[in-house]
Amino acid sequence: MKRGMYNDDDDDSGSNRWRKIVCRVSDSHPTIPSFRPFVTMSDFQEQAANTRALSGVLFVQLHPIVQLEDRAKWEQYSVNNSQWIQEGRDYQDRYTTVPDVDGGAMEELMYEFVGAYNTPSPRIFILDETFSPAEETGPGPYYPIWTSSPVLAAPREMTNLNLVSLAVDRPFMEKTYESGMISLGGMTVDEPGDVDSPIVGTNFYAYLLSFAAGEKTPYLGDPMSSLYVPVFDEYDSRTRKIVAMIKSTLNWATYFRNVLTPNALPVRVVLENSCDGAFTYDVSGQEVNYIGKGDLHNSKFDDMVETADFSQWVELEETDHLGFGIHQDLCPYNLRVYPTLELEDDNYSFRPFLITLSVALVFLFSIGMFFVYDRLVERRQKLVMATAMTNLAVVSNLFPKNVRDRVYAAEEEELAAKKAGTKAKLKSFADGTSRSFYFLFAVFGNNCTVCRYFWLHRLVFGSRTVSSLYIVGNSLPSL
Repeated sequence: MKRGMYNDDDDDSGSNRWRKIVCRVSDSHPTIPSFRPFVTMSDFQEQAANTRALSGVLFVQLHPIVQLEDRAKWEQYSVNNSQWIQEGRDYQDRYTTVPDVDGGAMEELMYEFVGAYNTPSPRIFILDETFSPAEETGPGPYYPIWTSSPVLAAPREMTNLNLVSLAVDRPFMEKTYESGMISLGGMTVDEPGDVDSPIVGTNFYAYLLSFAAGEKTPYLGDPMSSLYVPVFDEYDSRTRKIVAMIKSTLNWATYFRNVLTPNALPVRVVLENSCDGAFTYDVSGQEVNYIGKGDLHNSKFDDMVETADFSQWVELEETDHLGFGIHQDLCPYNLRVYPTLELEDDNYSFRPFLITLSVALVFLFSIGMFFVYDRLVERRQKLVMATAMTNLAVVSNLFPKNVRDRVYAAEEEELAAKKAGTKAKLKSFADGTSRSFYFLFAVFGNNCTVCRYFWLHRLVFGSRTVSSLYIVGNSLPSL
């Protein structure tokens, strides 16, 4: 297929498969005013099966648009070209597992209408309020079911059923026809059950789920929706006309499955549209559980909601005139995701509190150690100062004036020595030379019988001066 924008046969994405189906249908139609919708795609099953596998939809069916004047010719064409039904079933038998189900009551109803078993209806028909087949008597246009994938077991394939006659499909098909845009239908539900259920809707949904799973699978009563895609007679939106429509049936739970990591705790998903209300799911790990109809999330988490508005999804192909617009006016959708109590319990922990407390204690300990150190230094300085003041008082009281004058002279000499420069100081230190001053004085007791001799040693060593006061004893030391 090498035409227009659809020239990437190597792209197996779901959207490209949709384009291929639409393109193949369009290529099969002559773009002339006398167009008649008599088309059967020879590889519809292969294309549609790949589309279903990649996109996750359960059912794809083509509906040619038949006008009243073409009805008789179409009905004859559908009878003469019904071989696609058996060819489709043969294809499915080779590549898929088809559920073995009984036709049930619908088989008898179709037999009464058609007059034969396992034979498609030769006339366009409708289903009345009791789901019994009845001939379509309306003026058209008609949207009969034609090629479909999978091909359902008789009599479920419902060839030539005028789908627009069903209330659940009519507004969306009409809107797609009028606007030339894709329409996302409403959400439909039926009673839970399996393929043996006598309820037509339950039976149909269970069959689609069983076909997709390859084994009998019950329908859980969760919502299904349909997507309506227009098929045009040419590509250019400025001149093209709708000649057919493709309807796909999807199960919403399919799109919530396998989106989280395997060990992820559940989140609550609320899917809602303005026509049918809300439906609630629990998505846990790679599994999804349908909870029920209504918004059933925990109101405790209202302020933690994450919302996706489907109205922002407006264009399937962002091109000037080749793409498909998406119509959102009838039943706009939105998706809301909330946490659950399980998720809260797993994330509710004292660890942040403990970490914060530990950091605070480290700061408090550091501040405490600073104050203790400050007090100890202050106490030491007071002791040193008190000792110095005591020694100063002793020297002042005990030294004669001439001795003090000699001390002061020594201080002046020391200051002069400091001016000699660093080199002289280093030399003095390296040579080990120093200057010492010795002062000897005596303190006599009151009775002058006990004498105490003190030795005041003042050492000038480089730029430092060390003074020491020694108690020599009761006798004068020899110098």
